[in-house]
Amino acid sequence: MTPFFGKIISNESAGMGLRTLVIEAAPAFEEGVCPGQFGHIKVPNAPQHLLRRPISIMDADSANKTLTFCIQPKGNGTELICAMKPGDEVELIAPLGHGFSLDEAKNVWLIGGGIGAAPMVYTAKQFSKTADVVAITGSRSAEGVIARDVFESVCKHFVVCTDDGSCGIHGTVVAGAASIGGKPDLICACGPTPMLRAVQAFALEHDIPCQLSLEQHMGCGYGACLTCSCKTRDKDGHEDYSRVCADGPVFDAREVVL
Repeated sequence: MTPFFGKIISNESAGMGLRTLVIEAAPAFEEGVCPGQFGHIKVPNAPQHLLRRPISIMDADSANKTLTFCIQPKGNGTELICAMKPGDEVELIAPLGHGFSLDEAKNVWLIGGGIGAAPMVYTAKQFSKTADVVAITGSRSAEGVIARDVFESVCKHFVVCTDDGSCGIHGTVVAGAASIGGKPDLICACGPTPMLRAVQAFALEHDIPCQLSLEQHMGCGYGACLTCSCKTRDKDGHEDYSRVCADGPVFDAREVVL
């Protein structure tokens, strides 16, 4: 994928310091955008920041050729990206990576923790076309619940979990999953590593197919620099390393070692 310039269409608050940016990105749709893929965004007007920032694609509008990103400003680079205004241009590469695969699942649970709930928005929209989708998201408080209106509109059921109990279930996303009952055909999850580890354990214990989207620092985004390597295990139990950007960011829960 070749870098291209996209125009900022809107930049709005998503609560808890998060910003939602909609970017005009027609070249991204030449080969299609899949749920779970990401974009590599260049920090604007900052030559000191050589590396792009990997940001999950929150939503994709093929009619208007726009990509939506929900960004958490953690450092100067992401702060500069979040400070862009409508009309500004930004250089990015998208879409990148291997995303979630519905296969033939008819009953799917989507689990997102913190900013990891963002890529579940587009995933829910796409998967709900042919499957019953339950979304389970976790955040520190009610203010941090991402895209509640979207999840409630496209999902069969939406479960909110908060650390402080200010909204929904007072507990983890695994507690939220356990509260649903039954057994899905597939679990897809994105979030911090401790959460993914807990979801992985839950899925393996209950023999549920599961796909995990890893959050990892990335350099090139193409798999050349190897800075985002993660440990994986093949079906025979042999361990090796895979590139999160090129081989992932979505991995089968039975293969990735967390």
